[in-house]
Amino acid sequence: MNREKHSTVSAKQMGWDADSGQIKRRQNIFDKCRGNALKASRILQNTAMRGGSDDIRRKARNDARYFFNMHERRKERMRRREGVK
Repeated sequence: MNREKHSTVSAKQMGWDADSGQIKRRQNIFDKCRGNALKASRILQNTAMRGGSDDIRRKARNDARYFFNMHERRKERMRRREGVK
């Protein structure tokens, strides 16, 4: 099975900190995931389910949605490019 689907890495290990600003939080984890929006989304979703306080869970859930939407937009863009050929 693909290792990327089952990550044991926490968002905290990837540089995501709930006390940071929104842009900094998202940029840190996106950089650590080497531009893989789906991987960042999965890690943050895991934090949203198992996070500590309600504030951490809310921020992780919102950031996970942001990265999942980014992944979907990229996927759609790639589909359109393939249709043009």
